Amino acid sequence: MSCCNQSDCRPVEAIDMRFAEHGLEVRVEGEWVTVEPQRIRPYSAPDLNSHVCHIGKNILCFVFGGGA
Repeated sequence: MSCCNQSDCRPVEAIDMRFAEHGLEVRVEGEWVTVEPQRIRPYSAPDLNSHVCHIGKNILCFVFGGGA
């Protein structure tokens, strides 16, 4: 089941995500934003790229790519 649509989801480059002391962070609108664990989907993206779905700095979900 998808967590977003074409207007709020985008691929994430490796340089725009990192693991910090308190968990996964992604760079959104130029700032590092924490991805709450419940927002990380338990499946991989079919195109093998990681994706973040967000509205502003509010993270809707995160999907790791198949290579992660």
